[in-house]
Amino acid sequence: MQQNTVNQLLRNCQNGNRSAQYELYQGYYGFAFSVASRYANGENDAKEIIQDVFLKVFNNLKNYNFDYPFEPWFKKIIVRTCIDRYRSNLRKIETVELEHAVNEDYVPEFLINADAQYLLNLVQKLSPAYRTTFSMYALDGYEYQEIAELLNISIGSVKSNISKARGYLKQWILAERENEKVGK
Repeated sequence: MQQNTVNQLLRNCQNGNRSAQYELYQGYYGFAFSVASRYANGENDAKEIIQDVFLKVFNNLKNYNFDYPFEPWFKKIIVRTCIDRYRSNLRKIETVELEHAVNEDYVPEFLINADAQYLLNLVQKLSPAYRTTFSMYALDGYEYQEIAELLNISIGSVKSNISKARGYLKQWILAERENEKVGK
């Protein structure tokens, strides 16, 4: 949607127009789902997150600055909602400190052309702590310090979680590739 169209839609939403709210929901549901899925425990969890996101959007439209694009503001709400959900479940999640996490910038050739849904399914298999820190860092571009502050954990825990997430993903991908070779 063009920003002028979105701005008019948002103004109508601010005025309580239900059909405008529905149109905004329909127009941005796919985008919201793609972001929330990176953090969620599955499709149903992502759908619950999206419901919370749209409630926050509709309740906070009065704070929206029409001089800026809607999508980055909306994405920030999605990510923050995912972080809030993670924090609410934090008591159940264990993190381990790792002082010197390995920074693996190498991307294997077979991953460059991998199917996005395949990779998303692998990311969703990670534990909530690993999935959240990995998604924030690798998919949404947050820095270690930002992640540590937002999740209220140490930078060492952030690095450890990201490193372990990468390790699990690599292990699962290599195992699957090996199974494909054996199956042929």
